[in-house]
Formats: sequence, structure tokens, C-alpha cells
Amino acid sequence: MTEDNSRQHSESSIDGLPQPHGVYPPAQGYSPARSAFEDIRIGDYTRDGTAAVLLFVSFFLPWSATVAITRVGSSALVVLLVLPTLLSLVSLSLPYVARLGMLGPNWNVGQIRVLRLVANGPLIATVVGLVVYDVIRGMFRFSESSSVFTGNGVGAGAWFGLAGALLAAQPRAAEIRIDPRTAPRWLALVKPLVFVAWGSSVASALLALIYILVSASRYRYYDGPQTFESLIVLFVSSAVPIVVVGVAAVGLARRFASWRLTIAALGIALLAAGLLHSISEGTSVELFHTVTASPYYGITFLIAAAAITFIPFGVASAGDGTHPGYVWLAAARNGMLLIAVWSFGVGFSQIAMAATQFGIVPWGDALVLAVLAILFGILAVVGV
Repeated sequence: MTEDNSRQHSESSIDGLPQPHGVYPPAQGYSPARSAFEDIRIGDYTRDGTAAVLLFVSFFLPWSATVAITRVGSSALVVLLVLPTLLSLVSLSLPYVARLGMLGPNWNVGQIRVLRLVANGPLIATVVGLVVYDVIRGMFRFSESSSVFTGNGVGAGAWFGLAGALLAAQPRAAEIRIDPRTAPRWLALVKPLVFVAWGSSVASALLALIYILVSASRYRYYDGPQTFESLIVLFVSSAVPIVVVGVAAVGLARRFASWRLTIAALGIALLAAGLLHSISEGTSVELFHTVTASPYYGITFLIAAAAITFIPFGVASAGDGTHPGYVWLAAARNGMLLIAVWSFGVGFSQIAMAATQFGIVPWGDALVLAVLAILFGILAVVGV
């Protein structure tokens, strides 16, 4: 028997291709079983994993100046924070259990999308409630008989929880392919949220101005040069978030494709800053009724807008035939513009605090920070 004949008897063939020993050829009409998850992209898995991490980390961060899951609390605190967060975590499994048929044969993509929104609604409503409570409670400082100076603020735990809930609630790429109308509806919320952040910065600055003037007329010892210095610091420091967020809002209105990517990066930076500040300081909250040296950026609204920008729809296109690479380049230049505006603003506010000696740091340290901030601003302008 020749070598060729031996190979013919020892090796099967499929479509004329030799097969290794011990492998049976498939039967006629055989087709491999299809996975229930084959239409889920890697980006969907990444989005679900990121949402789970954000929700889990939120357990260990402060949600306001007085509220945190890790602190000693009551059953009301558990209902307010723990249960909505767990419900959002459970909602991440809905697309998978539906594909496995564990919810029954009649569930479709639209029903799962609505159920996921309902499951994440309580956590989103909780964060909105914290924002509203911060605004309302701080208003009592205008009362002459009240001892309240400011609200409780909104902390990094709420920011992480909000970002995780929005990532968990938004449609996945596999769902957008079936119903592409849902993604534009979500993306339409980005501009209003950034404009709300800008409007809240303006409102916070105006209320702080009114509070200083009311205090000056109510307490005689607070009148005079100290009031003037407070107004200078308030004007300069409050101008920073108003201008920075205003630039982002105008940019979104004019060039949404590139500024969408910039807002996404800004949200990541804000979450990282909140996490690091919470670790170092033990608490990290943003107060609507601010003191003069701590302006209000509307971080909660900016993070909500950033979370929505991660919807897997139209990311790599400007929508007008522009090459996607130019969109990413424009997004990077937008980021450098925000860094430049913020750096110059911080530099001038530090100079104002050093001149009035109204800041929380010595005037020498304030000048050093001012010089560094202005240098970073100059470098950022060169990058733009």
C-alpha cells in the first residue's frame, strides 16, 4: 500500500481538506449551535462591567456631608441608598437572563429596555433628591433665626452611583441595531444637562452674592473692607465654573460630535477627582450654597451628561462626512481649551485670594499655585 493510499484510509476529508486523526466528520446537514449571546458586542460587556464597578464603589463613598452607606445609619438609609443600588446592579443581568429564556418566551427588546429603566429609576431619583435637598436646605441660611449655613451637598458616592445607573439603563449596541431610534433620544439629553450645570453655577454665584450683601447689612461687624474683599473673591472664583461650563455648553451646541467625546473625558476626570478627594479628605461634596472660595460647577449634571455620551451610537463620525480621526483630534483640542480656561481662572482666583488674604491657604502658597496654574494654562493654549 502506498503512502497516498494509507493517507486516504487513515484521514477523513471535508471539502477536500484532510482532517487529523480521531476527528469524525460532521453529519450531513449539521450546523453548530448558536450562542444566545453572539449578538452582544465586547463594548456591551465592558459597559456592563464598568457600571457594576461604579455601583459597587459607590457603597464606600460619601453621598453627602452627612450620608454614607459605610457610616452607622438607620433602616431608612438602607432603603434610600442600598436597595436602589442593588436594584441597579440586578438590572445589569436583564439582557442576559432574557436571552436565556428565564423571563419567558414573550419578552422582547423594548420590554427589557423599559424594565431596565424602571429598575434604575429609583437610584437616579435618589441622586436628584439629594441635589434638591441640598438646594432647599441651604436656603434657610437667609433666615435670621436659622443656624444653617449651607446644605449637605452631593458627594462622590452619588456621582458614582448616578454614572453606574445611567450606564446600566442606557440601550446596548445589540438593542440599538434592532431599534436605532432610542440612541438619539438619549443623546438629546446631553446638551440640556450641560446647560443645567451652567445655569446652576450662575444661580449659585448669584445666591452667594445676595448672601454676602444680606450678611453685610445684618451684621455690622461684617461690613466694610471685609465685605469688599469677599465680593472680589466671590466674583473671581465663581467666574471659573461659569466660564468653563459655558464654553463646554456652547461647544456642544456648535460641534456636538467632538464635544461629546470631550464631555465623556471630563466625566471620567471628575469621577477620578472625586474618588481621590474622598480617599484623602474622608468626604468629597459639592455645595450649591457655596462659600466664596469653593464655587459650584454642577458636577452632578456634568457626570450625568458624560455617562450618556457613552451610548454606542455614532461615536466615530462627525455626521457630515468628516474623517473620524479629525473628530477625535478636535475632541482633544477641546479638552486642552477647557484646561487652559480652567487654569487661567484658578490662577487669577488664587491671586485674588492672596491679595485679599481671604483664602484658606497662606498668601505665599496661593501665589505659587497661581503661577503654576497660569503656566499650565499657557501650555494648554499652545496645545490648542
